[in-house]
Amino acid sequence: MKVYLKIPKTSRFGCPHVTIDNRPVKLKVKGGDYLGCVETEKSNVELCMTRLYELEGKCWFLMSMLFFFISILGIFDVRREKRFNSFEYKATLVLHGDAHLQFKPYEFKENERALAIANDCEVYEHTNVYTVKNFLKKRRRILIWTKLLVWLALIAAVIVLVVQLF
Repeated sequence: MKVYLKIPKTSRFGCPHVTIDNRPVKLKVKGGDYLGCVETEKSNVELCMTRLYELEGKCWFLMSMLFFFISILGIFDVRREKRFNSFEYKATLVLHGDAHLQFKPYEFKENERALAIANDCEVYEHTNVYTVKNFLKKRRRILIWTKLLVWLALIAAVIVLVVQLF
């Protein structure tokens, strides 16, 4: 049995992290959608979908500072998200052959339903909610202040070198 996924490519979703029975699903971009396919022998599978951010990783600070220096002190660095709106979706799918799942996002309202699902199999939802990850806002602030301090230290070092030379 195969499970086919079709997820719209929107700014609210970002690139979702999808797992089926704790195995990550590789998503391909085709048109305006993310498409994925998983083959399974089970008739009941656990589908989990969420949005992950760079700042959620284990070494988020080290990786961010590494890319800050590689991008010539942030000049060529990518812009980071300002809002950390995420969603969490967990469901059990009961398969009776191949399943085609199509997701559609609702408007963002915290602690409200995140996704509508069009399907041809039985779906038992456990979690379907929008959330705000406030700890990522704190990490973003820490990163901004650290980068600002690096810039100030660089400017101070240049001033000291110019004063010593002349």
